Amino acid sequence: MEDGVDLARLAARVESLERQNRRLRRLALGIVVVASTIAAAQTLAPKPIAANRFTLTDEDGRTRAQLEMSTPGSGRAGVNPILAFSDAEGRVRVRIGLGQRGATLEVIDENGKSHEYFGGPTIRPATQ
Repeated sequence: MEDGVDLARLAARVESLERQNRRLRRLALGIVVVASTIAAAQTLAPKPIAANRFTLTDEDGRTRAQLEMSTPGSGRAGVNPILAFSDAEGRVRVRIGLGQRGATLEVIDENGKSHEYFGGPTIRPATQ
């Protein structure tokens, strides 16, 4: 009978190991699913884009808008962000930005002459 007891004990042990093996496989599968989900979410998350200049062009390749950092020597003191909009001929018509004296808005005619320039406290008022 001792063989029967050993066989029963061995069968119980094998059954216990099989249950443990199934639990470990489920756990490993769960870890793989969670890791895959995290990796996919990181891939889909928007990444910041950094540049000194962004240019928007029309279908013909003409620059229609440009967001850039002004640079010393460009006629605009300091290094500040400027957004410029151009007409169909490529002439800058509106500039919005930050200057040394605050926020600015410049409206430019077709000849390149600045007609309106709004800005901080030392720039002429918008009502003039």
